[in-house]
Amino acid sequence: LFQPKNLVSRAMFVTMLGRIAERMGIKMEEAKNYIDVNNDDYFSPYVGWATMVGITSGYSSSVFAPDDPITREQATAMTATFADVINRTLPELTDQDRNFKDEEDIHSWALEAVEKCANAGILKGYDDNTFQPQTGMNRAEAAQIIQNLCTVCGIELSDNDENPVAIE
Repeated sequence: LFQPKNLVSRAMFVTMLGRIAERMGIKMEEAKNYIDVNNDDYFSPYVGWATMVGITSGYSSSVFAPDDPITREQATAMTATFADVINRTLPELTDQDRNFKDEEDIHSWALEAVEKCANAGILKGYDDNTFQPQTGMNRAEAAQIIQNLCTVCGIELSDNDENPVAIE
């Protein structure tokens, strides 16, 4: 059952990005530095790879917090960095000013990524023109961002693949 309103964890989102990378032939790397990521966790190689290439980091050098809900700004920062890591330039599909009413609530480390992803059409704000950066991202939002990322970056995802991007 998809349960689109359920929140996505940090581990789930990194896994989605990692599975896209795997389909592109990129090798994963076990997470070695986090006390809360075990080698037998399904997400361990994805967390290890994403940390190694700079897509994400833990809350500290030893804590990743895989089960924490991913915030909209965290997911957006990871998405923009992922595009850089796989050598894709996010297009500017719109000339309109993408200023969100709550832009001052977006942390400085995420602001450029939010602007890039919004301008590329990867994400949108809410109907009230807010981004809600510290709000947890739900599954429907994550699925849409992954689909939009793949579309703007020219990444093909087949419905018949044995290794789905989404996680169960």
